[in-house]
Amino acid sequence: MKSYPSFDAYLKDQPAANQSVIRALRKLVKRAAPSLEEAVKYSNGCWVDGKWPIVYVYAAPDYTQLGFMAGSKLKDPKKLLEGSGAYIRHVKLRTTRDIVARDLVALLDQAVELGHPAAKKGTAKAAKPGAKAKAPAKAPQAPDAEKQLASYLAKYSPAIAKFRARRSESCARLLG
Repeated sequence: MKSYPSFDAYLKDQPAANQSVIRALRKLVKRAAPSLEEAVKYSNGCWVDGKWPIVYVYAAPDYTQLGFMAGSKLKDPKKLLEGSGAYIRHVKLRTTRDIVARDLVALLDQAVELGHPAAKKGTAKAAKPGAKAKAPAKAPQAPDAEKQLASYLAKYSPAIAKFRARRSESCARLLG
């Protein structure tokens, strides 16, 4: 996998035909989902919510994919989405003329609302009208929580550091 330091670097490295589609998608996502940030994940341009990719672009030789990490959960009345995996679906775009903003924004809005399938959302969904609000659960009180944390860190920190060092060495060998 090729590594890119930024979305701009990713874009610059793509074929010219894909670049025009990616630029148009970039404008669309920026306008329709300003809360998402550009990033590069898995060697593809992405728009992320925190660390979680929500939407990605992939430059294939004869088309550009606009992919949705929670695509299998999206309502797609126009049948634009392709793919059969557990989560990801994508739309194939060959030229900028294939971009129908209204349809892609509808998918994008849903994707932002759903988030990444693996993300643990800390925010509660909106309650149904007329539903009684539940009182928040109290956090369990652990006696000696600081001692437990210190014990955990003392026990596992060396192993974590060793794992990270080995992983860095492996990555360096693969990339070097």
